[in-house]
Amino acid sequence: NLAVIPLSVSKQKAAQYLLSKMNPTGAQAVLGFGDSLSDQPFLNTCDWIGIPNNSQLNRTLKTSVDASYKEKGFYG
Repeated sequence: NLAVIPLSVSKQKAAQYLLSKMNPTGAQAVLGFGDSLSDQPFLNTCDWIGIPNNSQLNRTLKTSVDASYKEKGFYG
């Protein structure tokens, strides 16, 4: 998987722009869906996120959480 996205053009900046126009007060919850590691900055702009089970982002998060649990002995 290869994503070449210039810093000036990104899903995150597009979402921030649209939200500033459509939801300027932040009163409405924002739901985002992503499956790639390159979606992570965009997903940070959302209140709730959806990630497919068999996706690059889910596998990376699961590996990271599992490693943290093995190291610390607890989640968090």
